[in-house]
Amino acid sequence: MLLNRTWFIYSLIGFIFFDIISLAGYTFPALNWLLLPLLILGFVLLLFRDFRFAFIIPWAELVWGSFGASLFWEVGDFRLSIRMLIFGMTMAVWLIQMARKKISLHIPFGTVWGRVYAVLLLLIFWGIAMGLVSGHSMQAIFYDSNAYLYVLYLPLWLQLANKDMLLILRSILFAGATGLALKTLILANIFSNNYATLNVTYLYLWIRDTRIGEITPAGGSLWRIFMQSQVYIGVALLYLSAHLVRRGSMEVYHWILAVIYC
Repeated sequence: MLLNRTWFIYSLIGFIFFDIISLAGYTFPALNWLLLPLLILGFVLLLFRDFRFAFIIPWAELVWGSFGASLFWEVGDFRLSIRMLIFGMTMAVWLIQMARKKISLHIPFGTVWGRVYAVLLLLIFWGIAMGLVSGHSMQAIFYDSNAYLYVLYLPLWLQLANKDMLLILRSILFAGATGLALKTLILANIFSNNYATLNVTYLYLWIRDTRIGEITPAGGSLWRIFMQSQVYIGVALLYLSAHLVRRGSMEVYHWILAVIYC
Protein backbone atom coordinates (compact mmCIF):
# COMPACT_ATOMS: atom_id res chain seq x y z
CA MET A 1 0.00 0.00 0.00
CA LEU A 2 1.41 3.38 -1.03
CA LEU A 3 -0.43 5.45 1.56
CA ASN A 4 -3.24 5.42 4.09
CA ARG A 5 -5.98 7.61 2.63
CA THR A 6 -7.41 8.53 6.03
CA TRP A 7 -4.06 9.79 7.30
CA PHE A 8 -3.47 11.52 3.95
CA ILE A 9 -6.77 13.42 4.00
CA TYR A 10 -6.62 14.42 7.67
CA SER A 11 -2.98 15.48 7.33
CA LEU A 12 -3.75 17.63 4.28
CA ILE A 13 -6.64 19.30 6.13
CA GLY A 14 -4.36 19.82 9.12
CA PHE A 15 -1.65 21.44 6.98
CA ILE A 16 -4.17 23.87 5.45
CA PHE A 17 -5.58 24.68 8.89
CA PHE A 18 -2.07 25.26 10.22
CA ASP A 19 -1.37 27.81 7.48
CA ILE A 20 -4.59 29.64 8.38
CA ILE A 21 -3.47 29.74 12.01
CA SER A 22 0.00 30.94 10.97
CA LEU A 23 -1.47 33.79 8.91
CA ALA A 24 -3.82 34.72 11.76
CA GLY A 25 -0.94 34.73 14.24
CA TYR A 26 1.15 36.89 11.90
CA THR A 27 -1.71 39.34 11.36
CA PHE A 28 -2.51 39.57 15.07
CA PRO A 29 0.77 38.88 16.94
CA ALA A 30 -1.00 38.72 20.31
CA LEU A 31 -2.78 35.59 19.03
CA ASN A 32 0.56 33.75 19.06
CA TRP A 33 0.50 33.87 22.85
CA LEU A 34 -2.84 32.05 22.76
CA LEU A 35 -2.42 29.78 19.73
CA LEU A 36 0.99 28.35 20.56
CA PRO A 37 0.12 27.25 24.13
CA LEU A 38 -3.10 25.63 22.87
CA LEU A 39 -1.28 23.76 20.10
CA ILE A 40 1.52 22.62 22.41
CA LEU A 41 -0.97 21.59 25.12
CA GLY A 42 -2.85 19.54 22.53
CA PHE A 43 0.42 17.96 21.40
CA VAL A 44 1.41 17.03 24.96
CA LEU A 45 -2.01 15.45 25.57
CA LEU A 46 -1.58 13.45 22.36
CA LEU A 47 1.85 12.28 23.54
CA PHE A 48 0.48 10.97 26.82
CA ARG A 49 -2.40 9.29 25.01
CA ASP A 50 -0.34 7.73 22.21
CA PHE A 51 3.43 8.19 22.26
CA ARG A 52 3.62 7.46 18.52
CA PHE A 53 2.85 11.15 18.06
CA ALA A 54 6.44 11.80 19.20
CA PHE A 55 7.32 10.65 15.70
CA ILE A 56 4.22 11.76 13.80
CA ILE A 57 3.95 15.43 14.83
CA PRO A 58 7.66 16.39 14.52
CA TRP A 59 7.73 14.65 11.12
CA ALA A 60 4.59 16.48 9.95
CA GLU A 61 5.94 19.85 11.09
CA LEU A 62 9.28 19.16 9.39
CA VAL A 63 7.56 18.24 6.10
CA TRP A 64 5.35 21.32 6.10
CA GLY A 65 7.15 23.98 8.09
CA SER A 66 10.32 24.87 6.12
CA PHE A 67 12.37 26.63 8.83
CA GLY A 68 9.85 25.71 11.54
CA ALA A 69 8.80 29.27 12.40
CA SER A 70 5.27 29.37 10.99
CA LEU A 71 4.25 30.21 14.55
CA PHE A 72 6.68 31.75 17.01
CA TRP A 73 7.14 33.92 20.08
CA GLU A 74 9.39 36.95 20.03
CA VAL A 75 11.22 37.02 23.37
CA GLY A 76 13.52 40.03 23.13
CA ASP A 77 15.93 39.24 20.31
CA PHE A 78 15.16 35.52 20.55
CA ARG A 79 12.56 33.81 18.35
CA LEU A 80 11.04 30.75 20.01
CA SER A 81 9.47 28.75 17.19
CA ILE A 82 6.88 26.00 17.23
CA ARG A 83 9.56 23.53 16.05
CA MET A 84 11.65 24.28 19.14
CA LEU A 85 8.60 23.91 21.39
CA ILE A 86 7.64 20.59 19.80
CA PHE A 87 11.18 19.33 20.31
CA GLY A 88 11.29 20.50 23.93
CA MET A 89 7.91 19.00 24.80
CA THR A 90 8.80 15.70 23.11
CA MET A 91 12.00 15.40 25.10
CA ALA A 92 10.22 16.39 28.34
CA VAL A 93 7.40 13.85 27.93
CA TRP A 94 9.93 11.21 26.88
CA LEU A 95 11.90 11.72 30.11
CA ILE A 96 8.70 11.67 32.18
CA GLN A 97 7.55 8.43 30.55
CA MET A 98 10.99 6.91 31.08
CA ALA A 99 10.88 7.91 34.76
CA ARG A 100 7.45 6.26 35.00
CA LYS A 101 8.95 3.19 33.26
CA LYS A 102 6.33 3.46 30.50
CA ILE A 103 9.11 3.73 27.89
CA SER A 104 12.66 2.41 27.89
CA LEU A 105 15.74 3.73 26.14
CA HIS A 106 18.30 1.45 24.61
CA ILE A 107 21.03 2.72 22.30
CA PRO A 108 23.05 -0.19 20.88
CA PHE A 109 26.46 1.48 20.98
CA GLY A 110 27.99 -1.91 20.23
CA THR A 111 26.53 -1.88 16.72
CA VAL A 112 27.91 0.03 13.74
CA TRP A 113 25.08 2.56 13.69
CA GLY A 114 25.35 2.98 17.47
CA ARG A 115 29.04 3.87 17.17
CA VAL A 116 28.32 6.29 14.32
CA TYR A 117 25.61 7.89 16.45
CA ALA A 118 27.98 8.19 19.43
CA VAL A 119 30.64 9.87 17.27
CA LEU A 120 28.02 12.26 15.87
CA LEU A 121 26.92 13.24 19.38
CA LEU A 122 30.53 13.79 20.43
CA LEU A 123 31.16 16.04 17.41
CA ILE A 124 28.08 18.12 18.14
CA PHE A 125 28.91 18.61 21.81
CA TRP A 126 32.54 19.27 20.90
CA GLY A 127 31.43 22.03 18.54
CA ILE A 128 29.21 23.57 21.24
CA ALA A 129 32.06 23.40 23.76
CA MET A 130 34.46 25.06 21.33
CA GLY A 131 31.93 27.82 20.74
CA LEU A 132 31.73 28.46 24.48
CA VAL A 133 35.51 28.39 24.89
CA SER A 134 35.87 30.84 21.99
CA GLY A 135 33.67 33.32 23.81
CA HIS A 136 30.66 33.28 21.49
CA SER A 137 27.31 34.21 23.01
CA MET A 138 24.89 31.46 24.02
CA GLN A 139 22.35 32.88 21.57
CA ALA A 140 24.79 32.68 18.65
CA ILE A 141 25.82 29.13 19.61
CA PHE A 142 22.20 28.05 19.91
CA TYR A 143 21.22 29.46 16.51
CA ASP A 144 24.19 27.71 14.90
CA SER A 145 23.71 24.34 16.61
CA ASN A 146 20.00 23.91 17.35
CA ALA A 147 19.29 22.05 14.09
CA TYR A 148 21.75 19.32 15.13
CA LEU A 149 19.65 18.63 18.23
CA TYR A 150 17.31 16.73 15.93
CA VAL A 151 19.72 13.77 16.15
CA LEU A 152 18.41 13.28 19.71
CA TYR A 153 15.17 12.11 18.11
CA LEU A 154 16.87 9.14 16.45
CA PRO A 155 16.89 6.62 19.36
CA LEU A 156 13.26 7.47 20.06
CA TRP A 157 12.15 7.25 16.44
CA LEU A 158 13.94 3.93 15.94
CA GLN A 159 11.94 2.49 18.84
CA LEU A 160 8.69 3.70 17.30
CA ALA A 161 9.47 2.70 13.71
CA ASN A 162 7.52 -0.24 12.35
CA LYS A 163 5.56 -1.12 9.22
CA ASP A 164 2.40 0.69 10.36
CA MET A 165 4.34 3.78 11.43
CA LEU A 166 6.19 3.97 8.11
CA LEU A 167 2.86 3.87 6.27
CA ILE A 168 1.59 6.77 8.39
CA LEU A 169 4.77 8.79 7.82
CA ARG A 170 4.59 8.13 4.08
CA SER A 171 0.97 9.27 4.02
CA ILE A 172 1.95 12.49 5.81
CA LEU A 173 4.80 12.98 3.33
CA PHE A 174 2.40 12.73 0.39
CA ALA A 175 -0.12 15.02 2.10
CA GLY A 176 2.62 17.60 2.69
CA ALA A 177 3.90 17.33 -0.89
CA THR A 178 0.36 17.69 -2.26
CA GLY A 179 -0.38 20.70 -0.07
CA LEU A 180 2.92 22.37 -0.93
CA ALA A 181 2.43 21.80 -4.66
CA LEU A 182 -1.08 23.28 -4.51
CA LYS A 183 0.11 26.19 -2.36
CA THR A 184 2.89 26.90 -4.86
CA LEU A 185 0.41 26.93 -7.76
CA ILE A 186 -2.03 29.17 -5.89
CA LEU A 187 0.69 31.63 -4.87
CA ALA A 188 2.08 31.71 -8.41
CA ASN A 189 -1.39 32.55 -9.69
CA ILE A 190 -1.97 35.25 -7.06
CA PHE A 191 1.35 36.98 -7.61
CA SER A 192 1.27 36.68 -11.41
CA ASN A 193 -2.20 38.26 -11.60
CA ASN A 194 -1.73 40.66 -8.65
CA TYR A 195 -5.40 40.49 -7.72
CA ALA A 196 -6.70 43.83 -6.47
CA THR A 197 -8.95 42.12 -3.92
CA LEU A 198 -5.97 40.44 -2.25
CA ASN A 199 -3.22 42.16 -0.31
CA VAL A 200 -0.38 40.56 -2.29
CA THR A 201 2.32 42.54 -0.48
CA TYR A 202 1.03 41.34 2.87
CA LEU A 203 1.04 37.72 1.71
CA TYR A 204 4.66 38.17 0.66
CA LEU A 205 5.60 39.60 4.07
CA TRP A 206 3.87 36.71 5.87
CA ILE A 207 5.73 34.10 3.82
CA ARG A 208 9.06 35.90 4.18
CA ASP A 209 8.88 36.80 7.87
CA THR A 210 7.70 33.36 9.00
CA ARG A 211 10.43 31.89 6.79
CA ILE A 212 7.94 29.67 5.00
CA GLY A 213 9.71 30.57 1.78
CA GLU A 214 10.71 33.36 -0.57
CA ILE A 215 8.97 34.89 -3.57
CA THR A 216 10.92 36.83 -6.20
CA PRO A 217 10.05 38.21 -9.66
CA ALA A 218 11.24 36.10 -12.59
CA GLY A 219 10.54 38.55 -15.40
CA GLY A 220 7.27 39.84 -16.80
CA SER A 221 4.33 38.53 -14.83
CA LEU A 222 6.19 35.41 -13.70
CA TRP A 223 7.24 34.84 -10.11
CA ARG A 224 9.62 32.35 -8.54
CA ILE A 225 8.04 30.60 -5.53
CA PHE A 226 10.64 28.91 -3.35
CA MET A 227 9.91 27.03 -0.13
CA GLN A 228 12.48 24.84 1.58
CA SER A 229 9.90 22.10 2.16
CA GLN A 230 9.33 21.80 -1.59
CA VAL A 231 12.14 19.26 -1.54
CA TYR A 232 9.55 16.78 -0.27
CA ILE A 233 7.59 17.19 -3.50
CA GLY A 234 10.62 15.75 -5.29
CA VAL A 235 10.87 12.93 -2.74
CA ALA A 236 7.19 12.08 -3.20
CA LEU A 237 7.53 12.14 -6.99
CA LEU A 238 10.53 9.81 -6.84
CA TYR A 239 8.60 7.47 -4.57
CA LEU A 240 5.67 7.46 -7.01
CA SER A 241 8.06 6.69 -9.87
CA ALA A 242 9.63 3.82 -7.93
CA HIS A 243 6.14 2.53 -7.09
CA LEU A 244 5.21 2.55 -10.80
CA VAL A 245 8.39 0.69 -11.76
CA ARG A 246 7.90 -1.89 -9.01
CA ARG A 247 4.18 -2.48 -9.53
CA GLY A 248 3.95 -1.82 -13.28
CA SER A 249 0.74 0.19 -12.80
CA MET A 250 -0.78 2.84 -10.57
CA GLU A 251 -4.26 3.83 -9.46
CA VAL A 252 -5.97 6.92 -10.85
CA TYR A 253 -5.25 9.03 -7.76
CA HIS A 254 -1.54 8.15 -8.04
CA TRP A 255 -1.49 9.71 -11.51
CA ILE A 256 -3.37 12.76 -10.22
CA LEU A 257 -0.74 13.23 -7.52
CA ALA A 258 2.06 12.84 -10.07
CA VAL A 259 0.53 15.54 -12.27
CA ILE A 260 0.18 17.91 -9.28
CA TYR A 261 3.80 17.34 -8.24
CA CYS A 262 5.09 18.01 -11.76
